[in-house]
Amino acid sequence: MAGQGQQRLNVVPTVTTLGMVKARLAGATRGHALLKKKSDALTVQFRAILKRIVSAKDAMGDAMRAASLSLAEALYVAGAPLRHVVQQSVSPGPARLRVRAHQDNIAGVRLPRFQSYLAAAGGSSTSLAGLAGGGQQVAACRAAHARALEVLVELASLQTTFLTLDAAIRTTNRRGRAQARRRFRRHCGEHAGEWRQGRGYHLLILVVPWCPLPEPVEAPMIIIEIELAVGVPAAKQQSSVDTAQ
Repeated sequence: MAGQGQQRLNVVPTVTTLGMVKARLAGATRGHALLKKKSDALTVQFRAILKRIVSAKDAMGDAMRAASLSLAEALYVAGAPLRHVVQQSVSPGPARLRVRAHQDNIAGVRLPRFQSYLAAAGGSSTSLAGLAGGGQQVAACRAAHARALEVLVELASLQTTFLTLDAAIRTTNRRGRAQARRRFRRHCGEHAGEWRQGRGYHLLILVVPWCPLPEPVEAPMIIIEIELAVGVPAAKQQSSVDTAQ
């Protein structure tokens, strides 16, 4: 009884109140539909990013394998002095390969993105490496390692976006379920309910039984039938019957 009393709205059963309740129910339905659309949009993006992560991991394995093989070829052709030449050419100044961060807005969720680029100035040149021999292998090794770094940055960006989207989808689904449990259950009730009689009006609301929402969030089907009838006092009914007799 206590639970049923909390689900009922303590209001006067008038036509104005009926309009207010219907407006509140329409607002709750519209808000739940918007949350479902947002969840669907985030889920589509989530699955697309998951596919890109799988492809990026495969590309990362190939890129790291090619970089290791190119380094072995460069050391074999240029010899051991190549290590000293590369170490001496590195300075503590700003790096040439840098990472730029920006945000993308998808359905109200800000997703971080990382992008690697080569700076115009900064970093010492390694053009002297391989000058005595093995210059082509050194250039190929440099390009292979740059490609590996680009793939690593792309994979880091996708994984960060993946975690952000996962948290956003969980929060959106939780909000949708909570809204369906509270608003729809309060406005509709578990069973057909009757409001109190007053001023000659009798309001009857018939609603389908409430049930938990499955995953993913689905908008529940709500059927409302409203009947307004003017009540006739019992004394008038008796007098009309006597007159007819």
